[in-house]
Amino acid sequence: MGNYTSPPGSTGSLPDIAVPDFASIASATTAGQQAAGWFDSFIKAIFEHFTPGLSLVLGFMVSIMDSLLAQFMPLFTGGQGTGWGGTYTLIAAALSDLLGIEVNSSMVQQSFSQGARGANVGALGQVFLSTLQNELTGGVQGQLPASPNPAYEWLGYGMEFAIREGNVEFITSLIPEEFRIGEGLRAYGVMLAESLGLGRLTRQALTSFVKTLISDPMQNYLNNLYRPTLLPVASIIRANMRGGMDSDTMNVYLGYLGYKPADIPQLILDSSTVMSETAAIAMSRTGFYTADQLNSVLMEHGVPQAGLTDFINATIAQRAETHLNATVAAFLQLYKNRWIEHDDLISQLQNLGLSSTEITYALGEVAPWLEYRQAMLSSSEIEDAFLQGLLAITDYATWLEQKGYTPADSQTLQYLLLLKQNKETSAATLAQWRLVIACLNAKAKGQPPPPGLDSNCNPT
Repeated sequence: MGNYTSPPGSTGSLPDIAVPDFASIASATTAGQQAAGWFDSFIKAIFEHFTPGLSLVLGFMVSIMDSLLAQFMPLFTGGQGTGWGGTYTLIAAALSDLLGIEVNSSMVQQSFSQGARGANVGALGQVFLSTLQNELTGGVQGQLPASPNPAYEWLGYGMEFAIREGNVEFITSLIPEEFRIGEGLRAYGVMLAESLGLGRLTRQALTSFVKTLISDPMQNYLNNLYRPTLLPVASIIRANMRGGMDSDTMNVYLGYLGYKPADIPQLILDSSTVMSETAAIAMSRTGFYTADQLNSVLMEHGVPQAGLTDFINATIAQRAETHLNATVAAFLQLYKNRWIEHDDLISQLQNLGLSSTEITYALGEVAPWLEYRQAMLSSSEIEDAFLQGLLAITDYATWLEQKGYTPADSQTLQYLLLLKQNKETSAATLAQWRLVIACLNAKAKGQPPPPGLDSNCNPT
């Protein structure tokens, strides 16, 4: 058959041909591409070039739509009827019919035509609120009497309003659908009902109104009729102690307050006037109480049994502290009077248990008494010392200055003291002092000093 050779025989083994793992190759290829980041860069580049153009196109289209819609806005504004006489007539008619109050359309139009709309729409609320106020109070000024009548009026008004709204819906449903040209009027009643009944801001605005004109008079009426307020626990128990209330009535009243019978003895104890812990300890000290009686009284005051000893000791320590303070004060006074020495004071204070800090402050208390003069001679003593020749007149003048006398008064007192001396021995001195007094008077008047004295009234 030409150059073709015969096929191999069936003998012999076939060669091994490796089959590639395409899944591993694909996985490795994908991982390599992700690691290279070329795909992310590719997507990013597409959107970076595409987004600006898309934004420009969308902005242009929205601008065209806004311009078109702006032409329709005056139609919506006109549909509200604002500024036309028919609108105010409709407002007045709707309020008069649905709310049951008299509203004048000319008043509405006039209020809307004056000033800002937000300030003048309050005229509608004023008419509504004033009408309710007159209906609920009956024109009463000042303190309202305790009465349920305002609550009756308020509930009646709410029911009447609901009936009015229901009548509009019922009558509208009787008209064939093709002739219901006024079906939309029912929306006025629905919106008023939602605003006055469910609006949170409206409820907040009427909270004080309802509380003062409705809730408080009703509450006062019910309080006066049923007297539901009970006495406080202490008043109930003390009324029983005074005999003004029997125990059964007391138990009933405490039951009204929610107290269990087992709690009543503790309430009685807490409401009773008992002696203080200090008084009980004084009773024990003077022999009127035994130790067991004292412990019983202290535990009634809330002192735990485990703390009775510490509490009694603390009271004794407080009482002993007053004596300790008195003893410390006595030693300090002795030290002030120089009757004991510094070391004796320190020793005594240490024996009393004072710490080094307390001793330091105690010494600081007496330091001014030791460092500064605390007493002076009396006037009679210093005058006697002068007359006996123990002191000079200048010493007397220094004493007068320290006592706070003015210079003129000091000179007068010195002059009087000199008069007590022998006139014969003091004549020259008296003449000199008269000259000094004249000099002081001249100096006070701005005149020159007398001859023989300088400007300071000293001899020249």
